[in-house]
Order: sequence, then structure tokens, then C-alpha cells
Amino acid sequence: MPNTINFGDIFFPEKQYLHKEKNENIHIYNLRRSLPRVIVVEIFDTDILPALNPAEKEFILSYYVRRKIVIGDDDSGGDAEAYVLRSLPISISNESMEGVLQDPHLTGPERELILGCYKKRANENNYILSCDITELDELRIASLMKIRWLYVNDADKKRISDIFERIKGFKKSDIFIANMHIDPEHDYFFEHKLDHVPGMMAIETARQMFVACAHLYGNVPTKGVFFTLNAMNVNFSEYLWMSYPIRVELRMTTTTFTREHYWHKCACSVAFYQEFREKARINVEGMTIKQDIIEGIIVKKQIERAHEFDYSAGLQSEVLLKDPKHNMNFVGRIVDISPKHVMVELIDDIMLDTAEEFDIRISLEQQYYCYGVCILLNAIKKGNRTIANFYLLYIESSSLNNINEIIKRLCHLREKRGIL
Repeated sequence: MPNTINFGDIFFPEKQYLHKEKNENIHIYNLRRSLPRVIVVEIFDTDILPALNPAEKEFILSYYVRRKIVIGDDDSGGDAEAYVLRSLPISISNESMEGVLQDPHLTGPERELILGCYKKRANENNYILSCDITELDELRIASLMKIRWLYVNDADKKRISDIFERIKGFKKSDIFIANMHIDPEHDYFFEHKLDHVPGMMAIETARQMFVACAHLYGNVPTKGVFFTLNAMNVNFSEYLWMSYPIRVELRMTTTTFTREHYWHKCACSVAFYQEFREKARINVEGMTIKQDIIEGIIVKKQIERAHEFDYSAGLQSEVLLKDPKHNMNFVGRIVDISPKHVMVELIDDIMLDTAEEFDIRISLEQQYYCYGVCILLNAIKKGNRTIANFYLLYIESSSLNNINEIIKRLCHLREKRGIL
């Protein structure tokens, strides 16, 4: 992200929660849980206020005010005391409301929206905010009624949300909100000039929202567990323009939990709003899998593929393993390789013990050499062959380009020989 941005009110999630390594590839900021508009007095006074320090209490009370609200949707509804987010007026006089409704620029649906959230009292000279509304409707009403001076900015909403997040005494929403960060200098998404946000950038933003929410709010660990995407359904209804703010809203539709109380199988709907309209919606499904389980699946698939591929012809490879602890060397050839694993067919008729650490040298065509350290995950003997799978703990930085070249050349060889 450009260093020239220094707004002070932009809070980017940590890269680990989005499975990213570079700052410029983070596309959301001010990620938070949707705020409750109304909190009953008993919960606010008993569970929330006692948990706050003096500065937090002053901050929260500057946005949540104690007011009378309407219970029920008709004139016969009773009143109750609650703390209400002050982003919209709690009460509006009949005269002020009539002035708003007579605005010739208002459309029929816009009038219905206002009257759906403000109820006229039969025996009083005012309208009272009478129902929970979405944050999008909150912005629309504030704009239509020209009362944006009450607007609570996204940075302060995030601060409020972060304070509420640690308080366990009241039920929280399964709706999450963030702003979309757009960098027109991004090398991948804007390799040529565009007036609109690329669709692929919106898709990646939806993925980042889902993954970040899983870690930050679904308690999914960042280590030892993979959060994988299973399905995605994309619908773009309008262009997302570059120079207008975009709000991203994620609503959980299905959530199950593991025995460790973090998200397991879950689904959500991610909507993109601009100019008070929904312009794209992406439905996403995903699940968590423990690392040892998924690595077992990967190893099994690698072994199955290994027996399909004959190295009697093709590229010449060599893997040299050195066990410094026992002063032993082993030689083999590549069966399969990735940036994290290498599977080796050992030449000697041996069976290795698991959990042994080795220095490793990988070479291809006596041209591409890689050096590093690996640990043995498992070894399986098939006939006169020993197939060993190693996890690459460390690869020298000077070897990174070479290991990528080995992967590419191996892939092209398999493509040429029709083994996909």
C-alpha cells in the first residue's frame, strides 16, 4: 500500500490473518463486527460499563446515549429505556418530518425507508426511531434527511467494535464490515489503466474478508489449521468505480464449530456497496482442516502420483541427503516437489526413521541447484523402491529461483508426456 497514505484512521488487519506476506496485497481496512444500534439498559449497565476503563467509558458514552425507544411496530407499542447509537436522531418532530417527506427529490422507496424506521406517535408531536436498521440504511437515511453531522465514522466504529469484542455479556452480530482499499498502482490488478475496480480484485477482497473473519472472530488458529475455500458464487450487477468509497459487508449464513470451539464448516455472503447500492455479491463456502490431516492427504496423493511417473527417461535429477548427526549420506531422485515439500525415490535399499533432520541438496540437469534443511515426514517401501517425503524447513535465499525453475520444468515434462 502506498506510503503516502497517512490518514490516521485506517487500520489494516495483520497480514497473517489474510494469509498474505506483502502489505500491498491487503485489500480491506477497518474490519469490524457490525455495531448494535440498541443495547438494553440492563446489559449496558451491568455487563459493558463495568468492564471499561475510564477513557473507554467516556468514549463509548459519547456515542451511545440513554433514550426512550418504542417497543413494537404500531402506535400501541410501549416504551423502554435503552442505550442507542447516536448516528441518527432518536426523535424527530412532526414538522421536521413533514419537511423531509415533502422534498421533491425523494422517491417513493426512499420515503418508505424513512417511514419504516421512524414511527409516528399517536398522542405525541413526534416520530421516534423504532427499529433496528442496517448500517447501509443508516447511511442512506442520514443522507436523505441531510443529517450527516451525526455520522459516526468508520474508524470510531471500529474502536467501539474492538471494545465490545472483548465483552462476553451480550450477543453479538454475525455481520462484519470493512472498507475496501484500492491502490491504482498495484502491479497485478492495474497493469493497464482502468476506470473501475477489477472483478478479480473484488473476488480477492471477498476471500480476505472471509479468512480474516474466520481468524479474528471465528477463533480459527493461524498455525496448525488450514482454512480452505470450497466454493464461490459471484454476481456483479454494476461497476465498482475507482474514486468512490466501497463498503464490504459479510453476513454469515452457516456456521458449525469444532470441539475446540472455532469455526469448522461455514458459509457467508459478501456484498459490495457503493453509492448506497449493492453492486456485487459473492457467496463463499469454506472449512477448517487440521494441518496434520491435510498434509497426510497431500502425501497420500503425492505417493499415488509417484507410481504413475517413470523417470527412466526425461529430466536428470539428484537429491543428496546428509545426516550430520550420524554422519550418513543418502542419494535419490525427485519424485515430486513443491516450495514446501520434496518427495524422493531413494536409490539404496533402506528405510529411514521419521523425524530425522537432514541437510539437502537438490539438483536438476546438473544446472539448477538448491540447498537447505529438511525433516523427514515419512517413508514408505514399495517393492524395491523407498519413497520418502520431506518437509523443507529452510531453503537458502540464493536457491529460491532454482527451486521454482525445477518445479516449472517438472510440470512441463509431465505435460509433454501426458501425465497431468
